[in-house]
Amino acid sequence: MLQSVRDQIVSNFVDALKGTDDAPAPCPVLRAPTQPLIRDDSIPGIVVTPLSETVVIEQSDHESQSRKLSLKVVCVFADIDTDDETIDQKVEPLTSWVESRILADETFGGLANESYVTGITWHIEAVDADYIGAEMTVEILYFTARNAPDVRD
Repeated sequence: MLQSVRDQIVSNFVDALKGTDDAPAPCPVLRAPTQPLIRDDSIPGIVVTPLSETVVIEQSDHESQSRKLSLKVVCVFADIDTDDETIDQKVEPLTSWVESRILADETFGGLANESYVTGITWHIEAVDADYIGAEMTVEILYFTARNAPDVRD
């Protein structure tokens, strides 16, 4: 079965996070998992989920469509101990690393035109919480043929 350009981009994004050993902490990278992440063997962890896609038909070129794919990337860290760092500093190395992996190849193997983080929201429930999370929104711009949305234009 032919993978759509969108699916290839998401797969390449996840592979870019999985395919290195320079992460600040060893952690699984999961694509839209069907099981909850909060388990001892998956924390710290990263979850990548497609959020939305906007399609714009280019007025100057009716043969192509500009697409903006939004991904949600959630970084979860456990064992919050505030002895020498503030809570948000615990997850910061993971979010910075994710952003550096995006910048390493913004085209995800030549499929996209550009990619960037558009926002980060921290999830801190309480000072004595067991988990902290940071939700990143990543925008990926790419083009497809108008009459074949699964074909890179």
